[in-house]
Amino acid sequence: MLLIIACVLSAIVPFVPASWPAAIDWHTIITLSGLMLLTKGIELSGYFDVLG
Repeated sequence: MLLIIACVLSAIVPFVPASWPAAIDWHTIITLSGLMLLTKGIELSGYFDVLG
């Protein structure tokens, strides 16, 4: 279903690959990546087992 919607939208709204980096919110990507690394580090340390 999502692929069909993506094909329809790509036909309606021209979106060239050169503009892709401008469409990405890099601050959000970096923040979420940092939070995932932090959470994984806490998980590997066993702290979640102590809390749970």
